[in-house]
Amino acid sequence: MRRFLLVFSICICLICINLAQAQTTTQPQPPVQVTVPSFNPGNTQGAAQPVQNGSGRPAITSAPVSGKYYEYQSYCRAPLEFKSLLSDSEFQMALEPFKTTFNAKKTFANFEPMIDFLINEGRTKDARSMVIENKTLLTAPQDKALQARILIADRKYRDAVSILDSVTDEGKNDLMILTEYSRVYRKLGNLFEAKSALQDAMKIDKKNVNKYLLDLCILETEDSNHGEVDTVCPRVIKSFPKDNLALIYLGISQRERMNYKDAQKQFEKSAQMEKNEFALTCLGEVFYLQKNYGKAIEAFKGATEAEPKSGRAQLGAAQSLYQLLRYDEALPYFIKACQLDKSSAVRFREALAPLEAAKMKASTAYYHGIQQCAGFH
Repeated sequence: MRRFLLVFSICICLICINLAQAQTTTQPQPPVQVTVPSFNPGNTQGAAQPVQNGSGRPAITSAPVSGKYYEYQSYCRAPLEFKSLLSDSEFQMALEPFKTTFNAKKTFANFEPMIDFLINEGRTKDARSMVIENKTLLTAPQDKALQARILIADRKYRDAVSILDSVTDEGKNDLMILTEYSRVYRKLGNLFEAKSALQDAMKIDKKNVNKYLLDLCILETEDSNHGEVDTVCPRVIKSFPKDNLALIYLGISQRERMNYKDAQKQFEKSAQMEKNEFALTCLGEVFYLQKNYGKAIEAFKGATEAEPKSGRAQLGAAQSLYQLLRYDEALPYFIKACQLDKSSAVRFREALAPLEAAKMKASTAYYHGIQQCAGFH
């Protein structure tokens, strides 16, 4: 019996040893954890943060834009510019007063409006030449700020940041430099830095804070920072009662919070002050979101009258008519929208699909309309 127990104990020990060895050799190792920065629209806590460089402003990174404003697939996003440039003869006539004023008294106050006029007319090459020719009249910050402004107009945003970064530390507190920093960072989608630069300017220029409020209202709206929108935008409306832009951005913020009735009021106020494409397109969208397609059509058509080149207003009218099954009436608006803005072709094709599936007569006309828009006919 004792011998049996001894043999049994030895067997048990051998089995335990084998099991332990097997666990040692087959136990999987824990995987290496790789942390990848995540990004959730509307929440910047997980977003990549800008890296600081020696200039005191962040280096350019690929940090994604935050805020529901950019996530929202909306007609009502930003004012469209449809400025028609002057002919050569008209341009020379319009430029002459600026030249006369500047030549009479060569100051920066007379020089800057002339540069802005050239930029607005798309004559950035001429503007750059004038800045170089008159470099001795400018302070270093003025020179860099104007160079950056010209580069922003040419959509060379990274080059503009580099120019601004080259300003000395003392120049970083110059109001023009801070304003251009705000503009270029907005173009790059870095709304945090755009606001920071603007707020720095407001701290320095305390006597003229109001002149920065509209830009801050717009930036807070684009960043979907609704609490600040409710504070800043009404200040603009109070300080500048004839300026209708703050009303629109306040309405955009209300729309994102799905306060459609409040948004509608703001857009209507703006359109009453001035019949403008931006307010009427935003108003049309709010009616559309409330499924009030009749009112949406009215607003979008008003927007096309205010600005016939607005592809988004044409598309809004097309989709509103389509929702009411008025396919024949919607078609010319789809075609016009596509001609003005090729990206509208996606919505045009989406409208065609159900018509083809139902084998409706209108599908043939929609198909030919898409071909026409694409330039095949």
